[in-house]
Amino acid sequence: PKDAFVILSVAAIKKAHKRIDYLINEMSILDRKEAHLVIAGAKTSQTQELIEIGRKKLGKRIVFLTDFPHERMPEVYGMADVFTLCSLKEMMPIALLEALSSGVPSIVNRYPVVEWMVGDGGETIDISKEGELAKAIEKYMDDGYRKEKGLKAREQAVKNFSKDVVVERIIEMYRAVYEAD
Repeated sequence: PKDAFVILSVAAIKKAHKRIDYLINEMSILDRKEAHLVIAGAKTSQTQELIEIGRKKLGKRIVFLTDFPHERMPEVYGMADVFTLCSLKEMMPIALLEALSSGVPSIVNRYPVVEWMVGDGGETIDISKEGELAKAIEKYMDDGYRKEKGLKAREQAVKNFSKDVVVERIIEMYRAVYEAD
């Protein structure tokens, strides 16, 4: 619906590591009729089971985009109000970079790499605890708060992950190695 508040997660649709079952449970705890969940990701052996669980718990408030074309992902990020990854640990998730670059505030687990990535463009919480994600999402339903965090998300992406910044860091690293010799 046009007035929907959209929570987006982009991850393989599975329980292990990506914790899509946790995300569905948190949405059922949130229990706000305007809150809709979109999960975009690759199919796994658990996908069908998770789709059934999601539809049972959330009905029409959940959409699964399985194996969605990557070139259309900017449209998906463009309709999101907030992004989340429910994994407890990540190395450097591209989906999080895409969300931040799109100006979508992000809620992730308190883990050093993703904390650094998100910066002020969202927040890190203890996502292992039941109810924590639902409580965090509730804050983002405030338009002013969400827009402020969205601007900071985009700033964070440009400041730390734009091509010029990354290339300069790589050059600096090579300089440091060369000069240490």
